Amino acid sequence: MPSITGITTERTNEDTKEAGEVNAELSTTSAKLSTRIVRNYLTTTRVAWLPITSIRRILFPIVSSGKSIITRVPISFLLLALLWILYASIDHPRDVLGLNSSEKLPSWHLLTAGLTVGSHQSAVLATLGVLFLAVPAEIVLGSIRFLVAAGVMNGISIPLGVLSARFIETLGLNQWGNDLLNETLLSPTGWIFGTAAVASSSMSTLWRRRLRLMLFSLSFTLVLFSGTLTDSVATVATVVGTIVGAVQLGGRKYHKIKVAFRRPSLRESRILVAVLCMSVALGPVVVAFNPHANGPFSAVTSLMWQPQISSADAAEICSPDYSSPECIDALTLVRQTGFAAIFANLVPVIAQLIFCIGLIRGRRVAWGLSLVLQCLSILAIAVQLMAITDERGNSIIFTVNFFEVMLPWLITLLALGVSRRLFFVSVERKDVVRNVSLILATFVITALIWVIGVYYLADSFSSLDSLLYAFYELPSRYLPPALALVLEHVLYPESQLAWILYQWVGAVFWMVALFALYRLIMSIPATGHGASDISTARKILRKGSGDHLSWMSMWDGNSFWFAEPQTQDDVAVAEDASATEQLPRGFVAFRLVKGVAVTLGEPVVLEQKDRLAVAREFKAYASGRGWRVAWYSTREEFAEEIRVDGFRKLHVAEESVLQTTNTEFKGKKFQNIRTARNRAGKEGISTVWTSWSEASPELQNRIVVLSEEWVSEKALPEMGFTLGTLEELKDSETKLLVAVDENGHVHGVTSWLPVRENGVLAGYTLDFMRRDANGFRPVIEFLLAEALIKAKELGCSWISLSGAPLAPPSGQTMPTLLDATLNKAGEAIEPLYGFRSLAASKYKFHPEHQAWYLCYDDELALPTIGLAVSQCYLPQLSAKDARAALTTWMRAQRMP
Repeated sequence: MPSITGITTERTNEDTKEAGEVNAELSTTSAKLSTRIVRNYLTTTRVAWLPITSIRRILFPIVSSGKSIITRVPISFLLLALLWILYASIDHPRDVLGLNSSEKLPSWHLLTAGLTVGSHQSAVLATLGVLFLAVPAEIVLGSIRFLVAAGVMNGISIPLGVLSARFIETLGLNQWGNDLLNETLLSPTGWIFGTAAVASSSMSTLWRRRLRLMLFSLSFTLVLFSGTLTDSVATVATVVGTIVGAVQLGGRKYHKIKVAFRRPSLRESRILVAVLCMSVALGPVVVAFNPHANGPFSAVTSLMWQPQISSADAAEICSPDYSSPECIDALTLVRQTGFAAIFANLVPVIAQLIFCIGLIRGRRVAWGLSLVLQCLSILAIAVQLMAITDERGNSIIFTVNFFEVMLPWLITLLALGVSRRLFFVSVERKDVVRNVSLILATFVITALIWVIGVYYLADSFSSLDSLLYAFYELPSRYLPPALALVLEHVLYPESQLAWILYQWVGAVFWMVALFALYRLIMSIPATGHGASDISTARKILRKGSGDHLSWMSMWDGNSFWFAEPQTQDDVAVAEDASATEQLPRGFVAFRLVKGVAVTLGEPVVLEQKDRLAVAREFKAYASGRGWRVAWYSTREEFAEEIRVDGFRKLHVAEESVLQTTNTEFKGKKFQNIRTARNRAGKEGISTVWTSWSEASPELQNRIVVLSEEWVSEKALPEMGFTLGTLEELKDSETKLLVAVDENGHVHGVTSWLPVRENGVLAGYTLDFMRRDANGFRPVIEFLLAEALIKAKELGCSWISLSGAPLAPPSGQTMPTLLDATLNKAGEAIEPLYGFRSLAASKYKFHPEHQAWYLCYDDELALPTIGLAVSQCYLPQLSAKDARAALTTWMRAQRMP
C-alpha cells in the first residue's frame, strides 16, 4: 500500500507546523524506526515510498530495538498480538467471536467482533492495516487517546455498519456482494480505519488530505465493488472518524470545525489525483485477497485460494470430455496457478501504479493512459457483470446495482477529466516512438511465438482442428485470467510445455510493455529547449554577464535563442587553438505566449559591449517569425539603451539591493534587525547555508511541508516564471539559507541565485522565501541579515532582495496616468499575494532601490502583452481560481 507507507515514513518530517508537541514525538519515533542501511539507501535513491523500503523501516527496527518501539506504540502492538493469539488459539473464531448480521442488537458479540479475524489472508491484511494506519494514529493521538478512540470507533462503526448493511440488502442494492443479512463479521477494520480517520485531523495539511482521500476512496470502492459486512463497517468508521476528527476530539487542540477550503499546490493536486486512482485500483486486489469476499470477479479470484492442481491432473480430468463442468473448473483453476497467472492479474494495478508516478510528475501521457485504463476497467466490469447475470438485466434494481459497482471508476474518470489542466508536461516525440515501437515489436514477436509454438506443439493441445484456432485464442493470451469466465476458449493445453507457452506469452509481453511505459513516463519531458541548450546557456552565464534574474533562465519552461559566435577575426588567437571554445556571444531566455516572446530579463552576454547588438538580433529573429518582443523585468540602463530602437518602458517592479559594507547593523534604524538576531540566538535558532542536494532528506521534507502550508493559505495557486517553487530549489548552484532550532524545526527558508559579472561571482538574488506562521516571528529579517553576512564572507559586494511587483518605494509619486493605474492595480492585488507587505519588510534594511521595467514597442499590444505575462506566471489559472481570487479581493475591500 504505497500511499499508506508514505504516512509512516514521512509523517514525522511534515507535521511540525500544526501539531507542535505531537510532531516532536513523531520525529523521535521516526528516528527510532530508521536504520543506517535504510538511510543510506534513501540517500542514494530518494524513493521514500517504495514498499520494500518502508517494510524494512518498520520490521527491521522492531527486531533490533523492539522494546523501545513497542513502548512508543504499546496499544497498537498489544491489539495486534491479541488478534493473532485469538485467531491461533480458537477453532473457528468466526463462529465463536463473530457477529452475525441477523443477530438482535445489542449483542455481546459487538465487543468481540473487532478483536481478531477469520482467515490467514484477513490476518495479513489486518497486520498491514495496524502497521500503516494504527501505529501512526497512536503516535499522533497518544496511547490513551488512541485506546479511547479505538474503543469508540469500534463501538460505533460495528452496529452502524450492520444496520446500514441490513438497509442496503433490504433495498436490493447489493446484488453481487455477500448476503449481508446472514453474514458474520469478525474484523478489526472498524477501529483501524476509524482511528486513522480521527488522527488525520492532527496531521499536516499535506497528509490529512492524502490519508482521508485514500480512506474514503478505498472504503467506498470496497463497499461498492464487493459489498461485504467488513467493507460496510470500514466505510462507516471512515465517515464517523473524519467527523470526530473534524471537531478535534482525537487531537490535542479543541476548536471549531474549519469549513474553509485550503488550496493544494500544483504538486499536491497531482498527488491527490494519483492517490485517488491508486486507491480505486487497489480495491479489486483487496477483494481478491479476501477468500470470503464476493464481487463481479470473485468466481475467478476465489480460485486462487483453492487447493492447486497440476496440469497433468487437469488433463486427466478433461480427457473424457473437455466441455464437462468438471473440466472447465479444472482448467479455470490451472489458469489461476503460478507466477505468470498472478502477474497477469496484477497488470492493471501495476500499470496504474506506473501511471500514478507519471501523474505526480505532471506527465500528459500518464493522464491519457490513466483515462484509457479507467475506460477499460469499466468495460471489463460491465462485461463481467453481464456474463454472470441471468434474467435480471432489465430490472431497475439491476441497473442501479450495475452502475453502483462501476461508480468508483466513473468518479475517477470524472476526476481525471476535471483535472486535465494539471497535467501539461509533455515528453519528447522520439521517446514516444522508441517505446511504442518496443511495445509493438514485443507484441508481434510474442504473437509469432504463440502461433509457431502451437503449430509445433500441436499434439499437446486438444481440439486443434485448424491453425486458425491459434489465432482465435490469441487475444485471450494478453488478457488477465480474471476475465476467463467471459471468454470462449478453443484450445486446451495437455502438457507442461504447452501450459508454459499458454501462460507466459502474455506475461512476457506485459513485462516488456510495462517497462516501456515506465521508461516513457520517466523520460525527460520536452521543455522548449534541449539539454545542450541548457548546457550552453549555463556556460555563458558562468563566463559572462547578465542581470540579477539571469540565473532563472535555467528553470524549466524557458526557450533559448543564441546569438551567433564571434567571427574568427574577432577571436583572439590562443597558443593552443583547441583550448578556445566557440560559444555564442550571448543568449536570450524567453517564453512564447499568445504570439509574444516574453523575455526573462536582459540578454546574457560574454562581453558587455555586445548586449545591445544581441538584443537587436533577437528582435529581428522574433519579428521574422511574427512574434512581438516584450523585454520583461529589465534594469533602467538597458531600458534606456533600447529606446533608440523604439522601445518604451513601463515600471513593473522595484528591486531592493543591500551592500555588504554594512553588516554590523549599527544605528537606531537597524534596531529591528539587531533584535531579530539577538532573539534568534537566545531561542537557539541558527542558520544552515546549503544547497538542495547537500541537504539531508529530513531537511528537504521539512522544507516541502513548510512550502505546502504556505501555498494552501493563498487564494491563487503558486506563480512561476520569475518566482521559484520547490522544483527550482534543486538547481545545483542555487543556495539555501534555512533557519532551524535545536530540535531541527524549520522556521523559515530562503533561496539565493548566483549573479556573475564578467565571470566572477558578484552577488546573490533572493528568490524562494517561506516562513512558519507559528514559528519564530522575525525569521525573515533574521534570514536576510544572515544572508548579507554570508555574502560578505564569500567576497560578494551586494545581495538583491529581488523585486516587489507593482510596489514602488513609499513616497514616490506616479509620473504618468498609466503608472498611477498600475499603482492602483498593485493595491488591488495586495490581498491575494501580499507583494507590498513583502516590500515593506525589506524596507527595514533601508536598501537601495532600482526600478525594473517592461519594455515594449507598441502601446496597442499592451493588453496582449499583459495577458501573456499573466499566463507566464499562472499558466494553469482556472475559472475556479479566478472566483476564489475575486472572493478574497472583495473581502479585503470591505475591511476597514
